[in-house]
Order: sequence, then C-alpha cells, then structure tokens
Amino acid sequence: MYYYLSLEIKWVLNPKYVENENVKNIDSRKNQLYIVAGLYGRGRVNSFIYNRFSIDYSERIVERETVNNGVNNFLFGGKLAIG
Repeated sequence: MYYYLSLEIKWVLNPKYVENENVKNIDSRKNQLYIVAGLYGRGRVNSFIYNRFSIDYSERIVERETVNNGVNNFLFGGKLAIG
C-alpha cells in the first residue's frame, strides 16, 4: 500500500470568460489553449499481501505474505501536457 501526493498546475493561455452574477469565470465549454504541469510522489506504507481462501476441511485460511523484492519504497514522476 502506498500513500499518494500530487500537485498539478494548469495555465490557460487564451482564456475565454463567462460572466455569472458579475463574476467572471473561465468558460470550460469553449476551446482554449492550456499547459498543465504536475509532480507526483508515492511512499510505501506496508508490504503485506493477505491471501484468503477456503478448502473442504476448513472454513477460511488466511496467509500473510511480505513483498520486498521488486517493490520500490518511493516512486515519483512528473507530467507535462498541452491541450
């Protein structure tokens, strides 16, 4: 299980506005040129997998398995988009 943190910023280069009750808001229904930049990060909280299954002789069996190989403690990345 990971905890997740993201930060994203969107710049509208040619904003088109709609006015509602004397307040100007960006009109999301019209085509506009924008740039999006973002940073993302994750950190591992725990590394347990619980397997639950049953067989003919038992109602339920629970196995706990620790996953360490091939799992990163920290993941991070970025995003850049033009639309």
